[in-house]
Amino acid sequence: MIEIHKNMHPTEIEKLIYKENLNLENAEVILMNLLELKNQSNTGFEIPFEDVLVTIRAALSMIRG
Repeated sequence: MIEIHKNMHPTEIEKLIYKENLNLENAEVILMNLLELKNQSNTGFEIPFEDVLVTIRAALSMIRG
């Protein structure tokens, strides 16, 4: 959640909004990749390697803030 103060410069507010939007997009990527998991053999899930990398990068970006 963004906290905006009355004496903040518009550029600073834009940066906060950009970061918040990026976090929301990363969360969406993670959730969409989880929804796309396919259970081919009923013993595990299959997910393309590139999707794993994107998910990990998105999660790390969110953690690091």
